[in-house]
Amino acid sequence: MKEKLNIRLLEKEDATELHNLIELNRKRLERYFPITVSQNSSLQASTIYVSKKVKQAEQKELYFFVILFNKKIAGGIILKNIDWRIPKGELAYFIGGEWEGKRIMSQAMDRAMSYLFNELGLNKLFIKCSPKNIPSRRLAVKKGFKLEGLLRQEFRIETGEVEDIEYYGKLKVETR
Repeated sequence: MKEKLNIRLLEKEDATELHNLIELNRKRLERYFPITVSQNSSLQASTIYVSKKVKQAEQKELYFFVILFNKKIAGGIILKNIDWRIPKGELAYFIGGEWEGKRIMSQAMDRAMSYLFNELGLNKLFIKCSPKNIPSRRLAVKKGFKLEGLLRQEFRIETGEVEDIEYYGKLKVETR
């Protein structure tokens, strides 16, 4: 059987599966997704979280794409901090541990970027990640994002420490 990858917007029916994914990967995700993890602390909390994200997509404020691998939620790509005047937005992404290192995120990012540049009409995408988050940095560079700067003491991780953040950007004209 050929494995199948797809991405689509988060739907209300995804609450249980998203909650289970976050619960299984809580330790891996809490460092760089502390708010998402805390807002999915129970199935009831996940139901509220998903409803909010669906509404934000309808209002063009935030887009949460689920990464489906063989029809199972394997991760997510979130477009947030959208500025429609430019237009630009920030990408955040995560993958469940069982799917890490299988090029799933790489392929999902290609699909998401194509949609965001060509369908939503964004001119720029940016990624903010910790210099310590090697897989995220590697993916940003692999996908053609250019390091634009270092934001000093910009992000508070789950331990309470404040970390520097690297800012990577990619323009629509830089797509292949």
